[in-house]
Amino acid sequence: MIYTFGTTVTLDTVGAAGKVDPNLHVVDIPVVFNIVADPVGAGLASAFAATGRNLTGVSHLVPMPDQLRAMQRFRKVRKLGVIYNLLEANSKLAVEQLRQLAPQFQFDLIEVPLLSGQKPEASEIGEAMHRLLESKPEFVYLPSDSSLIERAAMIVGPASAAGVPLISATEDPIRKDGALMGLVSNYSNAGAFAATRRNRYCSAKPPWEKSRSIRSSASLSWST
Repeated sequence: MIYTFGTTVTLDTVGAAGKVDPNLHVVDIPVVFNIVADPVGAGLASAFAATGRNLTGVSHLVPMPDQLRAMQRFRKVRKLGVIYNLLEANSKLAVEQLRQLAPQFQFDLIEVPLLSGQKPEASEIGEAMHRLLESKPEFVYLPSDSSLIERAAMIVGPASAAGVPLISATEDPIRKDGALMGLVSNYSNAGAFAATRRNRYCSAKPPWEKSRSIRSSASLSWST
């Protein structure tokens, strides 16, 4: 069995559905992934159901409509800002979902992309936050993107100074950096779910019809 952590590593290991190259990707060993924000959007699976592949695992991300409902319960938001890494799959998927849901939730989406690489430079983040806050968003959304989570303080700090609350898709920016809120899944819970998948799956052999992707449990978290 192989364990993978995160979207990029998992895609590099097994490939996207329909784009698997047996010379590059693992096709004959069970793979259990964890902390993949959107297995369906990333192309790892067609649905949260049987994958038909040598692949199973856990998504830690709460569905975007539920995250937005939690935000709207706190405040009716008409203008939502998002800072995202244009080179990271999770960031791009999150923004695509926000665009699609904006009419339903009746907000204008203000997008500020980062372009400097998989690990954005501090100066670029500072400039991007300045541009974003100039647009007067009522809330800022922080996607599930490790390149931004590692630098969350650079995003939360300017937003808080401007009096703009921040909703995070993941737990660490709330617990460690002071983001206001998020409907998030605890990484420990996701790990426990992944272990359950492993126990059910590690002795599996082809065909893989019973393998599937599942979501971890979630809770509403607030900065204290």
